[in-house]
Amino acid sequence: MTPPRTLLLAITLICLSACATWEGLSPTTQAVLKAGAKLALSYGVQELGDRVHELRPYQGKLNTLLETTFAKPIPAEELGAALKRGVVAVVPAELMPAVLAQFKDSLSGNKTTAASPGNVSYNAKIAAIL
Repeated sequence: MTPPRTLLLAITLICLSACATWEGLSPTTQAVLKAGAKLALSYGVQELGDRVHELRPYQGKLNTLLETTFAKPIPAEELGAALKRGVVAVVPAELMPAVLAQFKDSLSGNKTTAASPGNVSYNAKIAAIL
């Protein structure tokens, strides 16, 4: 399943004209960038649950983690750190590497079609912290 084309177009256009820092971005631009990253990660959680059956009981908690983390008005780097702390708190140690790897892949577009080309810089900042 791919995200709506309108969202991808909006993210691409905004990223092409965006300011260099998070604080320099308008609240609308910040919301669009966060929505794209959240969408990619949500699809990633679903894909990982389909591949790694031991993760299925934790999918709901991971989705709640995404909802609560992305609701906070924080820059990408802090968001990445919050996601990493959340994964550590939510899933058993043996599943953490798979979840963090999936999050990185989802944000880079390696395994998830939801990652937007226009969102690359923002997503890369989050993934770098994971």
